[in-house]
Amino acid sequence: MRSLYVYYKVEPAQADALREAVYRWHQGLRNDMPGLVAALHQRADTAVPGPLTWMETYHFNGHPSAQAWAAFEQLLEAQAAGLPPGILGPRHVERFDRLHAARNHD
Repeated sequence: MRSLYVYYKVEPAQADALREAVYRWHQGLRNDMPGLVAALHQRADTAVPGPLTWMETYHFNGHPSAQAWAAFEQLLEAQAAGLPPGILGPRHVERFDRLHAARNHD
């Protein structure tokens, strides 16, 4: 199973409005794409002053093809451009595939 991680910096003064926009966006994505799991996270060390670090995570329950993932990433990029102000700098995208335990062949 593949997972997508998107992280970026957020201006604290605009975090509330941006958070609500991302939640609405994720709900729309989940409604349009059965099996999509989308979540928003914030770096745990928030006591440090300055910009917040947020991470969006995505995976599908099921096994979408490489073409489906590519189309999904293009959709994310296009729709993220419509988010309200508050994101500082670029959104960084990382892709990970789940490793499975080796089978014991005793």
